[in-house]
Amino acid sequence: MRIVLCTGDHWSSTLVYQAIRDLGVTHVIMEDGPTPTHVDTWKGLLTQSYIRFLTPMMRRFSRERIKELQSRYAFCDDPIPEQRIARVVSLQDKKAEHTIRHLQPDVIIMYEAAEMNERFLQEMNCPILTITPSMAVGQRHAYWGFHTHTSRKEVQLCQWTKKGWTPLASEVIYTGGTDNFSTFPYIYLATSLPMLQKHLQIGSQEDTERRQKVQA
Repeated sequence: MRIVLCTGDHWSSTLVYQAIRDLGVTHVIMEDGPTPTHVDTWKGLLTQSYIRFLTPMMRRFSRERIKELQSRYAFCDDPIPEQRIARVVSLQDKKAEHTIRHLQPDVIIMYEAAEMNERFLQEMNCPILTITPSMAVGQRHAYWGFHTHTSRKEVQLCQWTKKGWTPLASEVIYTGGTDNFSTFPYIYLATSLPMLQKHLQIGSQEDTERRQKVQA
């Protein structure tokens, strides 16, 4: 099964690649930088600015908690091999579309990247998956969760259909009393990556069985 990971140049993209690498990732289409998250209210803008300003400080005070999460969930941060990466300015560029078509993927995974053109999504005849909310949006949502002492949020694995993004599975993100914006990304990935791995493993098994039937 040929999997193409479409992602922004985000620090967590390496963790996602390494988590699903052995399930069939052949190429990574990488944008020049993380896709800016659209904020359409002053409240959202203030929250986003607040998180960006405080996250470096939070990371310093949360080093032990981050180490605990990294060791507990065995994240691998080995660099993505450069020969696997095709760099583009944006997934909305013609170059990105041409590259993906040329690769003929069996599955496309979008992570922390710009939304591809809807016309292109409709034309592709393979499953297109994404994890939602995005990291940035999830951190903004989590801010209010931490602020009001709410200990749970939800992350979804979605697939593109003719009607738009349709949820395939969801998991609750549980946070502890010492968690904050800087620890949230690790909890987010620890919750969402097993869900993605399980779906890809099932898809790979079904693909193998289908090929065996054809050959028989």
